[in-house]
Amino acid sequence: MYKKPSKTKQPESETHAYEYCMFLLNIRLRSEGELRYGMTQRGYVETVIEKVINRLFELKYIDDNRFLEILVDNYKKYKNYGYMMIKKKLIEKRLSRETIESGMTENFTPEDELAVAKRFIKKEKLTTTTQEDKQKLVRKLQARGFRMDAIMKVVSVPLE
Repeated sequence: MYKKPSKTKQPESETHAYEYCMFLLNIRLRSEGELRYGMTQRGYVETVIEKVINRLFELKYIDDNRFLEILVDNYKKYKNYGYMMIKKKLIEKRLSRETIESGMTENFTPEDELAVAKRFIKKEKLTTTTQEDKQKLVRKLQARGFRMDAIMKVVSVPLE
């Protein structure tokens, strides 16, 4: 069960806010938006949040472009997600739309999506012998966030 973070007793303490961010970053890598949201939920003052975020940028503890690159690479290698699902996951990580759009075009090409779709089909041991099998496969791929052009290429081409 998820517990809502408690309000801080020191909302104007820059040191306390910095230590909270370091605690969060020690758990896992986070985006600027996630840190801002976490500090806002804890009740820190906006000026303190700005100072801490700027300090973290100067120390290179947060870098949204690098964060996106790592996440997309992990999703590509270890998850069977299509373009739309990865984009949704990145939005959930509170990355800006511009960062997501530029990062996705660089890090997740249509060829990558096709390779992930083929890997998913092999893993699930899906066949495309009958029309009904093809429709089932299309639905499964759509549910995983694959775009229609990748789906049509995978469904029409016989698997290796």
